[in-house]
Amino acid sequence: MKTYSKNQLFFITVALPFFAYWTFLYFQNQTLLKSGNKKECLITDISCHEAASMKSTLSLSYNHKIYVMDLTTNDCYKYTVGQREKFLFNVKNDSFLHLNYLGASRNKALISGLFLLIALIPWSLFQKKK
Repeated sequence: MKTYSKNQLFFITVALPFFAYWTFLYFQNQTLLKSGNKKECLITDISCHEAASMKSTLSLSYNHKIYVMDLTTNDCYKYTVGQREKFLFNVKNDSFLHLNYLGASRNKALISGLFLLIALIPWSLFQKKK
């Protein structure tokens, strides 16, 4: 008796990389949060989007270099151009990260893990035999 069907194997192979990516990103962000490496930046541009398909971003100036940081739409409206603010700085990736964006990576890791868990259940055991 086959435990997994072709369709189920497809779902597993799709869900596994997503779960691995979001879990890796979550733990990387947790390490960054524990380091507490915050740098003060000047906000040079703001791009807020209500549409779910478009990202809201802040352009930051730090050490004569411009960085673009993703953030949630709700957080986007809290900032103004010319404002100085402290954000987490990832030295390894040379990028900035917003604190509230950390929760998004945790949620995505949990959701992709749930899909993987559902995909790993042998569906053939629940089907009636003819």
